[in-house]
Amino acid sequence: MEGISSYSWDQSAKAVTVYVPSTGRSVDHSFEERGFTLRVDGRELKVANLCKAIDAAKSRVTVKADRVQVKLWKRTPEDWSDLTDAKDRRDAERKERVANGDLKDASTRELLADLYKHSTD
Repeated sequence: MEGISSYSWDQSAKAVTVYVPSTGRSVDHSFEERGFTLRVDGRELKVANLCKAIDAAKSRVTVKADRVQVKLWKRTPEDWSDLTDAKDRRDAERKERVANGDLKDASTRELLADLYKHSTD
């Protein structure tokens, strides 16, 4: 099944909304506490590692004329750093390395070199 690579997302205090451009003639979905799967016209968007937990029973999919909207209701009202937890995990790993690992007592130069080496942007 072909993957969906074009989508955007936004958040409010209580929910995260994912927007997928599509005419959405055939739509199927499933929600879990930390992920969701959306199938639209033979294409699939699967996010298995959401940034935070959602209320799967309350979350829903709405089909519009030019897009499909996935409304993910947050379990707790807090800001998400990204749609997935990858950024939070990288930040936690780096903090651990600075506090207790190979970057403990590193110079500013060494910290910057490591930062550029492991950047994703």
